[in-house]
Amino acid sequence: DDTIEDWKQHLRLARFAYAFIDIETHKIITTGMAVVFDNRIVRIINILTENSHKNRGLGKALFGYLLYKVSQDPRLEC
Repeated sequence: DDTIEDWKQHLRLARFAYAFIDIETHKIITTGMAVVFDNRIVRIINILTENSHKNRGLGKALFGYLLYKVSQDPRLEC
């Protein structure tokens, strides 16, 4: 139920943002983003995959990568 203003704030706060790009077409096919609040609360706010590339495990792989990167960030107070 986030508003446009909420999303703008998420983008300003994004510490982790990644994308998979199709090497043949050079188009973004999957994106994922996580934001950090107060150096201790992480919210993964989206994992999006282009319709033509769904059901190939790309979103799941990017989600796993986001979790890995978050767990390795020494700035977080977990």
